[in-house]
Amino acid sequence: MFSCTVDIEIAANLDEVWLQLVNIEFYGLWSPSIVHVELPASSTTLLSSPVKFTLNTLSGRQIRKGKISELSAPHSLDFHFSRAYNWWLEERWLMRMSVNEKGNALVEIHLEYLGWMKTSAFHHEHLLTKALLEAHLIALKEKLETLAYDEDGDDEIFDGFN
Repeated sequence: MFSCTVDIEIAANLDEVWLQLVNIEFYGLWSPSIVHVELPASSTTLLSSPVKFTLNTLSGRQIRKGKISELSAPHSLDFHFSRAYNWWLEERWLMRMSVNEKGNALVEIHLEYLGWMKTSAFHHEHLLTKALLEAHLIALKEKLETLAYDEDGDDEIFDGFN
Protein backbone atom coordinates (compact mmCIF):
# COMPACT_ATOMS: atom_id res chain seq x y z
CA MET A 1 0.00 0.00 0.00
CA PHE A 2 1.12 3.53 -0.77
CA SER A 3 -0.55 6.51 0.92
CA CYS A 4 -0.38 10.21 1.76
CA THR A 5 -2.57 12.87 3.34
CA VAL A 6 -3.51 16.42 2.30
CA ASP A 7 -5.47 18.71 4.57
CA ILE A 8 -6.73 22.27 4.90
CA GLU A 9 -8.38 24.52 7.47
CA ILE A 10 -11.46 26.39 6.24
CA ALA A 11 -13.02 29.35 8.06
CA ALA A 12 -16.53 27.95 7.58
CA ASN A 13 -19.17 25.95 9.39
CA LEU A 14 -18.76 22.16 9.14
CA ASP A 15 -22.28 21.85 7.71
CA GLU A 16 -21.43 24.27 4.89
CA VAL A 17 -18.30 22.26 4.06
CA TRP A 18 -20.29 19.02 4.13
CA LEU A 19 -22.92 20.48 1.80
CA GLN A 20 -20.26 21.41 -0.78
CA LEU A 21 -18.53 18.02 -0.56
CA VAL A 22 -21.64 15.86 -0.71
CA ASN A 23 -23.00 17.68 -3.79
CA ILE A 24 -20.44 15.94 -5.97
CA GLU A 25 -22.33 16.65 -9.20
CA PHE A 26 -21.34 20.33 -8.79
CA TYR A 27 -17.58 19.80 -8.27
CA GLY A 28 -16.97 20.80 -11.88
CA LEU A 29 -18.40 24.27 -11.20
CA TRP A 30 -15.76 25.21 -8.62
CA SER A 31 -12.92 22.68 -8.65
CA PRO A 32 -10.02 23.14 -11.09
CA SER A 33 -9.20 19.44 -10.71
CA ILE A 34 -12.54 17.76 -11.21
CA VAL A 35 -14.08 18.69 -14.54
CA HIS A 36 -17.20 16.53 -14.40
CA VAL A 37 -18.85 13.96 -12.13
CA GLU A 38 -21.48 11.50 -13.32
CA LEU A 39 -23.90 9.60 -11.13
CA PRO A 40 -26.45 7.22 -12.68
CA ALA A 41 -29.95 8.72 -12.79
CA SER A 42 -31.23 5.46 -11.34
CA SER A 43 -29.22 5.88 -8.10
CA THR A 44 -31.58 6.28 -5.17
CA THR A 45 -28.83 6.95 -2.66
CA LEU A 46 -25.25 8.21 -2.76
CA LEU A 47 -23.87 5.38 -0.62
CA SER A 48 -22.52 2.62 -2.88
CA SER A 49 -23.57 4.61 -5.93
CA PRO A 50 -21.41 4.17 -9.01
CA VAL A 51 -19.53 7.36 -9.83
CA LYS A 52 -17.42 8.52 -12.77
CA PHE A 53 -14.99 11.42 -12.34
CA THR A 54 -13.38 13.30 -15.23
CA LEU A 55 -10.20 14.81 -13.80
CA ASN A 56 -8.01 17.60 -15.09
CA THR A 57 -4.57 16.36 -14.03
CA LEU A 58 -1.10 17.68 -14.76
CA SER A 59 -0.74 14.94 -17.37
CA GLY A 60 -4.10 15.64 -19.06
CA ARG A 61 -7.67 14.45 -18.65
CA GLN A 62 -8.20 11.18 -16.79
CA ILE A 63 -11.28 9.15 -15.96
CA ARG A 64 -11.78 7.46 -12.58
CA LYS A 65 -14.66 5.00 -12.20
CA GLY A 66 -15.70 3.67 -8.85
CA LYS A 67 -18.22 4.05 -6.07
CA ILE A 68 -18.94 5.97 -2.91
CA SER A 69 -17.82 3.52 -0.24
CA GLU A 70 -18.61 5.53 2.91
CA LEU A 71 -20.98 8.38 3.61
CA SER A 72 -21.46 9.58 7.18
CA ALA A 73 -22.77 13.14 7.57
CA PRO A 74 -21.02 15.44 8.27
CA HIS A 75 -17.75 13.66 8.97
CA SER A 76 -16.74 11.25 6.21
CA LEU A 77 -17.08 10.74 2.47
CA ASP A 78 -14.99 8.07 0.74
CA PHE A 79 -14.50 7.31 -2.93
CA HIS A 80 -13.12 3.93 -4.04
CA PHE A 81 -11.85 3.66 -7.62
CA SER A 82 -10.68 0.51 -9.42
CA ARG A 83 -8.58 0.80 -12.54
CA ALA A 84 -7.39 -1.88 -14.89
CA TYR A 85 -4.35 -1.05 -16.97
CA ASN A 86 -1.49 -3.42 -17.63
CA TRP A 87 -1.29 -3.42 -13.83
CA TRP A 88 -3.98 -3.75 -11.18
CA LEU A 89 -4.72 -0.78 -8.95
CA GLU A 90 -7.27 0.44 -6.44
CA GLU A 91 -7.31 4.07 -5.40
CA ARG A 92 -9.19 5.48 -2.41
CA TRP A 93 -9.91 9.06 -1.42
CA LEU A 94 -10.90 9.04 2.26
CA MET A 95 -12.29 12.45 3.27
CA ARG A 96 -12.60 13.31 6.95
CA MET A 97 -14.11 16.50 8.32
CA SER A 98 -13.86 17.88 11.86
CA VAL A 99 -13.88 21.17 13.76
CA ASN A 100 -10.80 22.66 15.41
CA GLU A 101 -10.59 24.70 18.63
CA LYS A 102 -11.20 27.94 16.68
CA GLY A 103 -14.47 26.58 15.30
CA ASN A 104 -13.09 26.26 11.77
CA ALA A 105 -13.65 23.19 9.65
CA LEU A 106 -10.73 20.87 8.99
CA VAL A 107 -10.85 18.74 5.85
CA GLU A 108 -8.38 15.90 5.41
CA ILE A 109 -8.11 13.65 2.38
CA HIS A 110 -6.17 10.45 2.87
CA LEU A 111 -5.09 9.04 -0.51
CA GLU A 112 -4.42 5.29 -0.67
CA TYR A 113 -3.21 3.05 -3.45
CA LEU A 114 -3.64 -0.72 -3.18
CA GLY A 115 -2.52 -3.27 -5.72
CA TRP A 116 0.51 -3.86 -7.84
CA MET A 117 2.41 -1.24 -9.76
CA LYS A 118 6.08 -0.46 -10.30
CA THR A 119 7.45 1.83 -7.59
CA SER A 120 8.26 4.62 -10.05
CA ALA A 121 4.73 4.44 -11.49
CA PHE A 122 3.23 4.58 -7.98
CA HIS A 123 5.35 7.62 -7.21
CA HIS A 124 4.35 9.44 -10.41
CA GLU A 125 0.65 8.61 -9.95
CA HIS A 126 0.80 9.63 -6.30
CA LEU A 127 2.33 13.04 -7.11
CA LEU A 128 -0.25 13.78 -9.81
CA THR A 129 -3.21 12.80 -7.66
CA LYS A 130 -1.86 14.57 -4.58
CA ALA A 131 -1.54 17.80 -6.61
CA LEU A 132 -5.08 17.31 -7.91
CA LEU A 133 -6.49 16.85 -4.39
CA GLU A 134 -4.54 19.83 -3.01
CA ALA A 135 -5.97 22.06 -5.78
CA HIS A 136 -9.45 20.68 -5.02
CA LEU A 137 -9.14 21.56 -1.31
CA ILE A 138 -7.76 25.04 -2.03
CA ALA A 139 -10.69 25.72 -4.38
CA LEU A 140 -13.12 24.46 -1.72
CA LYS A 141 -11.56 26.82 0.84
CA GLU A 142 -11.70 29.79 -1.55
CA LYS A 143 -15.33 29.07 -2.47
CA LEU A 144 -16.56 28.77 1.12
CA GLU A 145 -14.54 31.65 2.54
CA THR A 146 -15.52 33.91 -0.38
CA LEU A 147 -19.19 33.05 0.18
CA ALA A 148 -18.86 33.90 3.88
CA TYR A 149 -17.09 37.18 3.07
CA ASP A 150 -19.69 38.10 0.44
CA GLU A 151 -22.51 37.46 2.92
CA ASP A 152 -20.83 39.66 5.54
CA GLY A 153 -19.94 42.35 3.01
CA ASP A 154 -23.50 42.55 1.64
CA ASP A 155 -24.83 43.50 5.07
CA GLU A 156 -22.39 46.40 5.32
CA ILE A 157 -23.25 47.67 1.84
CA PHE A 158 -27.00 47.63 2.46
CA ASP A 159 -26.66 49.13 5.96
CA GLY A 160 -25.21 52.25 4.30
CA PHE A 161 -28.52 52.87 2.50
CA ASN A 162 -30.62 52.99 5.69
